[in-house]
Amino acid sequence: MIIGVLKEAQEGENRVAATPQTVKDLIKGGFEVHVQSNTGTPSFISDEEYQNSGAKIIQDAASVLKEADAVIKVGSPSLDEIDQLRSNSVYISLIQTTIELDKVKRLAQKNISAFSMHLIPRTTLAQSMDALSSQANVAGYKAVLIGAMHLPVYMPLLMTAAGTIPPAKVLIIGAGVAGLQAIA
Repeated sequence: MIIGVLKEAQEGENRVAATPQTVKDLIKGGFEVHVQSNTGTPSFISDEEYQNSGAKIIQDAASVLKEADAVIKVGSPSLDEIDQLRSNSVYISLIQTTIELDKVKRLAQKNISAFSMHLIPRTTLAQSMDALSSQANVAGYKAVLIGAMHLPVYMPLLMTAAGTIPPAKVLIIGAGVAGLQAIA
């Protein structure tokens, strides 16, 4: 079975669906992995690192989509990507199945099994596949950094020989995974 890893097309999307370690694990499980060239560039992962992990580098998305039995990607597929996917293949990503109904219908018309990683239940049994919590964890951490960058004052308490600067007061709304990470 060939698993295809596509480069993210959305501007500003730096995540990748598979790292070189993930590729090694998939190959160890008996899969063949085809990675679109420059997939890892936004995450500072070179094609050479993927090759050293056992992946075959494919130059364009169309070739990956044509050859793959299953495709993994962070973002939702474009309608063009869906049209290029093989019938009866599998598509795994963070596709918003309750919002992107046109894409869900197109996938169903081609008999493509799509799995949305954000819909995996957050239970102990499914914990190793819980993409939503890990992404929310990163989002909460990054939210504090972005917020701190825009503050007109220092975040932490600063005590110096010249005086003391009180810490900033911040309100975190929500106590989910992202909110708890922001509080930490």
